[in-house]
Amino acid sequence: MDNVDLSSDVIKVNKDKCINCHRCISVCPVKYCNNASDIEEGIKINPDLCIACGECIKACSHNAREIMDDTEKFFKDLSSGVKITTLIAPAVDTNFPSELGNLLSWFKHMGVKRNLDVSIGAEITTYKYIELLKNKVKRPVISQSCPCVVNFIEIYKPDLIKYLAPINSPAINTAKWVH
Repeated sequence: MDNVDLSSDVIKVNKDKCINCHRCISVCPVKYCNNASDIEEGIKINPDLCIACGECIKACSHNAREIMDDTEKFFKDLSSGVKITTLIAPAVDTNFPSELGNLLSWFKHMGVKRNLDVSIGAEITTYKYIELLKNKVKRPVISQSCPCVVNFIEIYKPDLIKYLAPINSPAINTAKWVH
């Protein structure tokens, strides 16, 4: 991992694995976040333009695109006594139907103080949308809790920001509730 481009906040390029096939660029919905102008340097990601959708990671058959991983920091914080609460998305139970109990038990065993279901935040989010509708908002509203869509609007379509619903995602609402 010594030769890794850490310029992106979320996604990095391992230059040792990248062969400049540009498959990652071909699937990127915002091509300009990838800079392939210098053959010697290889592809670089501009974090100010990347919306962190992950399409490049899925497309890279050389495993040269990687998600920034803070797993080591998580375990270091746990071992040093930092009080950690995990927020578990409902998709975990869907994707690993018989393993959720084991995961939660393991987190507790490792020192996690609380495990919370993000469905709590979904309830808060739903309530906030109902309140928005009751107040008869008079403009179009883009209802989207997907960070990639919000990032895209903020970076490439800032004129649409005023149409984003003023409501946080279920994960953010859960985090605020916990805090």
